[in-house]
Amino acid sequence: MEDVDWKKPGPNPLVTHNISLKGLEYHIGRPDCTSDCSVAATKFLGYLRGTQDILDQTHGEKWIADWDIPVYQLNDFIYFCTDDNFTNYTLGQAADWFTNKANKRSRLDHLVNRTLNVCPTQFCKSLIWEGNPDVSGIGINVAFVVQAVLASLFLLFYIGFYISDVVDVNRHQEAQEQFDLQGNRNLADHQPDIQGQQPEQTDAQKPTKLLDPATLRETADDCLEVFWSTCYVFAFTFVISALILNVDDTNHSAGRIYSGYFGYLGAVHSIAVLICLWPWFPGRHKYPALTFSGLLVLLCMMAAVSITFFNEAKLTANKTTFEARCLEAGQSTHYVQHLVKYTPYAVFALILLWGGSLLIIRIRTPKMAYQQNLKHTDLTLYLVLTGILGGFLVLTSLVLVWLSLGFFMYLRQKVAELAGTSYKENEWGFGQVVAVVAWVPLLGQFSAIVICGLAKLFLVDGAKELFKPVPKDQRGTARVLAHALKKRHHQKQQHGSTPGERVPLASM
Repeated sequence: MEDVDWKKPGPNPLVTHNISLKGLEYHIGRPDCTSDCSVAATKFLGYLRGTQDILDQTHGEKWIADWDIPVYQLNDFIYFCTDDNFTNYTLGQAADWFTNKANKRSRLDHLVNRTLNVCPTQFCKSLIWEGNPDVSGIGINVAFVVQAVLASLFLLFYIGFYISDVVDVNRHQEAQEQFDLQGNRNLADHQPDIQGQQPEQTDAQKPTKLLDPATLRETADDCLEVFWSTCYVFAFTFVISALILNVDDTNHSAGRIYSGYFGYLGAVHSIAVLICLWPWFPGRHKYPALTFSGLLVLLCMMAAVSITFFNEAKLTANKTTFEARCLEAGQSTHYVQHLVKYTPYAVFALILLWGGSLLIIRIRTPKMAYQQNLKHTDLTLYLVLTGILGGFLVLTSLVLVWLSLGFFMYLRQKVAELAGTSYKENEWGFGQVVAVVAWVPLLGQFSAIVICGLAKLFLVDGAKELFKPVPKDQRGTARVLAHALKKRHHQKQQHGSTPGERVPLASM
């Protein structure tokens, strides 16, 4: 095939040699984004820019391989964005023109920028989607909603328990004060009642109440322990994954900054759920060092996630066109960026405040327990300060739970509007199903705990043993041996065996 000099229009046999980039730019610059030229330009140039972002091509190289040119989109681009005399050409001629004259970033950058400035919404919808459904998909979104709802319900229950305890204590204290004021003059009046009292009933003889406070509190504690432990494992898994994605230098996939926003919000949400319910978590009394040290490690990792993501997000070179010109240009991530920026300082202050308060409590509590002449004002001040600190942690964590979830859902909705039909994160894939199914055992454990609690309320025969844990001496080999020895002893009695006789275990 004879080489053609594209700079000399005379010997060029193709009619496309007269197509100029300035002419295309002129037609694209018209303000009507619904015109045929604008629609064709956004589809073709958006495809090129999205492909360039995914392939991570350097400046000056080809935008797209010659064999992967979208010829039909290119044909519409030339047909609608040129004058009427540039219509008599074939698809092959259009592809040849693009390959030899326009398939360079240095030549088409100004066309892309022109289209972005004139019709940003249409251009963003034409870009290829760049998200990561494993971090921001519908499955992980549902998991975070389940966490937030259950955490709020537990918090409401325990606030109700706290108010009930305070009311009972005040009522008992008022009754005791009234009794002390009456003195010994009424002692004789109460003496017959005291002598006539019946022995205290056992638990099996007490009347059953549907809303027994002690049983409800025990059931809530068991459910909370299961829920908090599950969230504990989930938070560690999510935070470690988010940190690895931020520091992995080999990960150059498109949409890395976008996924970083959701990784950060998910980490904040997971840790806030743990801190919100930590004052009532029964396990913190069983193994306090493990729970507090685990939360301390999570907070340090949270600071590392925010620092690494902030350093990654501030570099424009790491952002794709969708992230820089579509998502951030609309101020969609403005408030999240401020949260990311100040998170390390907040974590550092929280560690100092929380750790210092726990240290003071550990030192102060023995003194209050054994010091008889402790002033009432000192005790009241101590209780008020610890109550304020606990309330501050709980309320702040609850706000962060719903704030992070709100930003999470807002970004998903905003990206769905910007990306258009290419948004695929509402589709249920394998990772999305796993993120939801992972919480099914938690609901099953809740059901078992509730059934056991109902069995205690209604005193159903055999129901308590159904979910009652097996004692350690009856588990596994110990249970089998104990049963065998018991049966052996029973056989001795039946056969009238003397102590010297032996009954082989094989006969059992």
